[in-house]
Amino acid sequence: MNKMSCSVATMGSRFDLIFDVDNKVVKHGSLGMYLEVASQLICGVKSEAGDSYIPFSDMENNFYAEYMSATQNSVIFKYINKNHGYNMNVTFTSPFIPKDEKLAVAPFFYVDIDLESSTRPHNLVKVKKNISEGTVVFGLKGDDLTLTPANDGLTVEYDVTTSSRFVLGDFARTLQLKLYNKDVEMESVRCYEKIMSVEGGKPDENNLFNVPFKFDENGKAHVSFVWATHNSDDITSIYHEHYKLLYNKYFKNVDEVCEYAIKNKAEIEKKSHFYDSVIENSSLSQNWKDFLAFTFQSYKLNTLHVIDKEGKTSFTVWEGNCMFDSTVDVEYNNGLFYYTMCDEYLDPTFYEWSLTEKDTGIIRHDLGRGYNMDGMEYPANMEIEEDTNFILMLFAYCRMKGDWTQLKKHYATIKKLAKFIYDADTTGNGIPNVGTSNSIDDSIPAIHLAKEQTYLAIKACCAFQAVAEMSKIMGDDESYAEKLLERAKLISDTVNKELWLGDHYGVCLDKSQDGYFKFLTREPLSGEMQGRNEYNIYAENGLLYLMMCGFKPQFVNLDRHKENIFNATQKCSTEYGCNHSECSDSVWISQNLWRDFNAAYLGHDFLDNVDKYWEFQKVMNTNGKLNLFIDTVGENSLWYYPRGLTSMGVLYAMLRLKINSIDKVIEIAPLRSSIRIPLVFFADWKNQKMPWVVENGGSVTIENSDLLEGYSIIYK
Repeated sequence: MNKMSCSVATMGSRFDLIFDVDNKVVKHGSLGMYLEVASQLICGVKSEAGDSYIPFSDMENNFYAEYMSATQNSVIFKYINKNHGYNMNVTFTSPFIPKDEKLAVAPFFYVDIDLESSTRPHNLVKVKKNISEGTVVFGLKGDDLTLTPANDGLTVEYDVTTSSRFVLGDFARTLQLKLYNKDVEMESVRCYEKIMSVEGGKPDENNLFNVPFKFDENGKAHVSFVWATHNSDDITSIYHEHYKLLYNKYFKNVDEVCEYAIKNKAEIEKKSHFYDSVIENSSLSQNWKDFLAFTFQSYKLNTLHVIDKEGKTSFTVWEGNCMFDSTVDVEYNNGLFYYTMCDEYLDPTFYEWSLTEKDTGIIRHDLGRGYNMDGMEYPANMEIEEDTNFILMLFAYCRMKGDWTQLKKHYATIKKLAKFIYDADTTGNGIPNVGTSNSIDDSIPAIHLAKEQTYLAIKACCAFQAVAEMSKIMGDDESYAEKLLERAKLISDTVNKELWLGDHYGVCLDKSQDGYFKFLTREPLSGEMQGRNEYNIYAENGLLYLMMCGFKPQFVNLDRHKENIFNATQKCSTEYGCNHSECSDSVWISQNLWRDFNAAYLGHDFLDNVDKYWEFQKVMNTNGKLNLFIDTVGENSLWYYPRGLTSMGVLYAMLRLKINSIDKVIEIAPLRSSIRIPLVFFADWKNQKMPWVVENGGSVTIENSDLLEGYSIIYK
C-alpha cells in the first residue's frame, strides 16, 4: 500500500513509535501518546556506490520507490534503490501473542533491516553500480535528545512536559494530561530509552550505529536492532493508590529488557509470526488485513497495564484524544477483540467497572482520565446504555467461556442494574425514559438524548432476557425471571406497535426537542423533534452479543430487524460509511462495523464496506494529516482512537459464528463461499495451533478440529 502515517505500540506499556510520513520524523515516547518527542530516524546504507537513507530524516535519499505494508504486529517500509542495485525492507515489530503476559508488556521493538541484491535491468533506470557489501547506519537525531554511547548500545534521554499539551489532529485542541508521583504533580518527566545492535555493533562519534554487511550467496543480508525503554516511577494513581507499569514485575531496568529481547529473539519472533498468521493466512481481503493491522496498533497505543506495591494489577484503555479510561461504551465495541483473542483482559475490566456502581444501579461511563483514575470524568451519565452494555458483555462472556464465575462475582450488581433499567420506565410502555442520554453525542437529540429511543429500548429488552437467564443459573426465584421477561415483552410490543413504520424502525417516540441543544454550538432547540421517524443504524445494536453466544432472544422480531438494517443502510449511506441517521451529518466507523456484523448474522453481506472505512483512514493519515485510527467523519473528531478494534468482529461475522460453551455447541453458517477463517476463540496459543473453518463449494471442513473436542458442531 502507499505510505501513510501509522504506529506500533506495546500492549499496556505505553511505549510507542508513530511514523509521521509527511514531516519525515518518528515520534517515540516511553510514556505513550501525546508524551512523545519527534526525532529524525537515521536509517540507511553507506556503500562505495553512494549513500541512501529512508525518508524519516534530512539525510540523502536515493531510493527509486518506496511503499509499505503491515501485519498485526509489524509495520514494514519497503525501499528500492535501482541506482545501487538493492532493495531494503525496514520492519518495526511490537511482538504480541495472547496468554503470554511477559512478552505482551515487554517495552521494546525489534527493528529488522533486510537487504536484497537486485541486478535485474529496468527500462527506466539502469543500475549504475551493483554493491556487494556496505554498512547499515542506524540511530536517532534530535535537539531534544541526549545521546550517550555505552559499550553495549546507545542511551537516549529526553524530558516531556505533562501539564498541558497542544495536540494537532483533524481538530486541534489542548489536552490536559497530568502525571503524578506520589500525589505530587510533575511538571516534567525524564524518559530513558536504549538502542542495541543485535549483531553487536557500536555507536560511532556521531552516536550512530555502523553495522557492516555482505550479501550472501542468495544475495541477502540482515541487520537488526532492539529499541527499548523502562520507567520505574509510580506514574498512575487509582483512587489515590500508586501503580507502576506492569513490566516492572518482570524487568528491573532497560538493560534487562534488552537482554530478554536479544536472548529470546528467535522464540519471540516465532510467537509473533504465529499471531500474524491468524489474519495473514485467512481469506480476508487485503483491505481487511490492512485495516485490522492498523486498528490493532491504534488500540495498543491506548492500553495501560499497571501494578501496585502489593501486586494488584489494573488494565485500562484510554479513549484516544478524549483520554477517558475504560469507557464502557467504547469497550463494549472493543469487546469483539477480547472475545476473539484475549479474554484475560475482561476479568479485571468487569471488576473495575463494578466498583463504580456503589449501590446506585449505575455503571459509570469511565474510570477516570489519563494516568489518574479516581472516578468518572465525563460530564454526563449514560445510565441505560452503560448498564445494558455491562449486562450483555458479561452474559456473552460467561456463555462463550462456559464459566459462570464472573456472573457469581457480579450478580448482585447485575440485579441492581436491572432494577434501575426496570424503574427507568415511568410511562408504563416499558421503554426507559430516564437516564437515556447516550454516547452518540454528535448526533441530533432524537438519537442522542431522546427519552424513549428504539436503540435503548431493544437493548433493554435484550438485557432483561439475559438477566432472566442468569437468574435461573443463580437459583433466583422464578418470579423474578418472569417479571423481567414480561417487561421485555412489553418493550417489544411497544416498539413494534408504535415505532415500526412499515419498512424501518423510527428513532424515538418523543415528539418535542424543547430544552435540548445542538452539538458543538450549544444552540437551544425547540419545536417538533427533528428526525424522530428517520432511518438510523442503531436499532440492532443490542443484538450482536446475544447472537454471538448462541442465545436467541424472545419477542425481538428478527425479520423486521433484517428489513430495517437493510433499508437504513441504503438511506444513510455516504462516501465513507453511514451517518447515524438520515439528517445526522456524522459517520462513526466503529458503529458502521458493528452494524455490518449485526447485518451478517441477520443475513446481509455488508462486509465489503471495509473498503470505505479503510479509504477514510488513508485520507486522514496522508497529505499532512496525522490522526492514526480516526473514528468520526463530520463535525466530531475522535482520533488516536482505540475503537477501530471493533474490526475484529469480522472473524465472527464471516462465519456467523455462535459459541455456547455452557451447552458445548458451536454453530457455523458461513456468510460467503470459498473462505478460510480462523476459529480464534479456540486457539492453543501456547502450542501455536489454530482451528480453521474452510468453506469450499458448499462443503465446510475444520482444520485442527481436535481443538474443538467435546463440542457439537452445527452447520447451517
